[in-house]
Amino acid sequence: MSRAARVWLPAALALILMSPQVSQAQRLEDQPVFTPFTQKPEIKDREAAAHALCLHRPEVLNRLSQARPVQLWVFIDVDGTVRNAVLHESCGQEEIDRAALSAARDLEFIPARNRGRIVPVWVAVPIDFSNACETLTVPVVSRVKHEPPPDPPHRR
Repeated sequence: MSRAARVWLPAALALILMSPQVSQAQRLEDQPVFTPFTQKPEIKDREAAAHALCLHRPEVLNRLSQARPVQLWVFIDVDGTVRNAVLHESCGQEEIDRAALSAARDLEFIPARNRGRIVPVWVAVPIDFSNACETLTVPVVSRVKHEPPPDPPHRR
């Protein structure tokens, strides 16, 4: 083995072994675990969240008089994106549980912070479709105001 290979191989191996951040982040995202934070994540846009719930609202809710909320564990990354959602407590209807998991992945958050630093976290999120479409506020579309043309330039 050449001298360069004897130096290069241990250095490359050390770099691979010294980069546990990627594997730790992947493991953290895989299943719900306690993740500390001092400032909880907040839904970025409540109207967009209501719209996502309305889009994912299952038809079976039209036939039911009432359904319990679905309790999920949701992993929110440092950019506020939901990277994983896991069913924590079923509402008793598999179709509603699946819809809640799909809707959760469409939510966007202001990320959590721990002592001022943005951190990825697992949090509990209840998904309740019962009033999802009724509470949706539709943006008011206003007409474009007509502005009169500018005065013609003075002729000399």
